[in-house]
Amino acid sequence: MTLIVPKFFCINDKIDGFLTQVEKVPTDEQVSLDLGKIEFINPSNLIMLITTSRAIFERTGKKVRWINVSSVVSAYLERINISNVSFIDFKLPPVWERLYRGTRKSNTLIELQTIDDWKGCGDAVKRTKEILLQWFPNQLGRPTNDICSLLSETAENSIDHSSESPGQGYCFYVLQKYHIDGKDQIQIAVGDIGIGIRNSLKRVAPDFVNNDVLAIKRALFQGMSGRTDKSGGLGYIRVREILKQRGGTIQIRSGYGSITYSAHPEQQQTTAHRCSFPGTQTIFTISS
Repeated sequence: MTLIVPKFFCINDKIDGFLTQVEKVPTDEQVSLDLGKIEFINPSNLIMLITTSRAIFERTGKKVRWINVSSVVSAYLERINISNVSFIDFKLPPVWERLYRGTRKSNTLIELQTIDDWKGCGDAVKRTKEILLQWFPNQLGRPTNDICSLLSETAENSIDHSSESPGQGYCFYVLQKYHIDGKDQIQIAVGDIGIGIRNSLKRVAPDFVNNDVLAIKRALFQGMSGRTDKSGGLGYIRVREILKQRGGTIQIRSGYGSITYSAHPEQQQTTAHRCSFPGTQTIFTISS
């Protein structure tokens, strides 16, 4: 079974038709994702592809094949170490393999990582900080500290809230640096295929949150948390503080809802989608 991935495969794009096909995949089907329409890839659509593939893998038990991949996208996938992802079957054509072999080291990318426990989260933050200090050696720890805080808060949310059993979740993470109009920008993408924000909040307020858009807003703007011990809630509050201080944007998609929040000027856009996307995907874009 081959599913054609839309050209613009990102959080707020119109991908409901594709998601409908994903939901109908038989449990014993071998699935291929045709990436032929994708001309450009970045952390945002990469994390969507990764989480979609993981959801299909958990449904079928078979690796998801990525096919019809352009040379530009193939080079990017090599740089982020896609071959280390156990549930994806992607192979470079021999001529491209000779061309792109050894191109993984990059001064603009932090490779795709899986964070599946608290130690893994700490290790990912430590490694990210080391690389960011190389990228921004003269900025007195910033934006390094802020970026690491964004990663830590979001990854901890996934570990703590994305599983039916708190503390048993996991997520995928990738980061990229861009240089636009004379300024450095950082995009961070974190995604999981867990129970979603609304189902997490239902642990503490089963009758209070009745749709995904409202759940995302409660978490982002009010600090509502799914922790039953009342110890949570600072994650997204801290995220908004950082975005207000530095300027930046956060995009969140969870279940049937998504939101884009910009700090300068402060504005938000919410969308109720026809189809659910597995888990929660969070994309940050901030200037250095």
